[in-house]
Amino acid sequence: MFKFWRTPEFTDPEIGILKRAGKGMWYSMSKEGAPSITVEGSKDRPFPQSLDVARRLLREGNHITSVAEEFLTQDSQATEFLQSGGKLICDGFTVYETQEFAVEFSLSDWPDAMITVLFKGGQPCEVQLAD
Repeated sequence: MFKFWRTPEFTDPEIGILKRAGKGMWYSMSKEGAPSITVEGSKDRPFPQSLDVARRLLREGNHITSVAEEFLTQDSQATEFLQSGGKLICDGFTVYETQEFAVEFSLSDWPDAMITVLFKGGQPCEVQLAD
């Protein structure tokens, strides 16, 4: 009777359970300590191409995170931002319908700091910093 109040869920064999939140985004119900995965999708399910990229990111996460961290060290604003907040922590990945993705970081000593490295064509291309 009250099915419309339930949050839609989708189960992927590699990613696990994803729940829809907001318009067009599906969030993984990640295990503690694991990076979160957010994928773009329709109201019914995540886009298949977004899931493909998300699965690859889970398999190659350490490498992709290292590439993102290296890219951060080449950005002067990011380097300055990082100096004031402690250790860099990978929070997760966001994958878009276009198959572009972002690696999201926080800082151990600055709880509301957000650092995002955007990737296009599998290569880092932009850094976004927020507080």
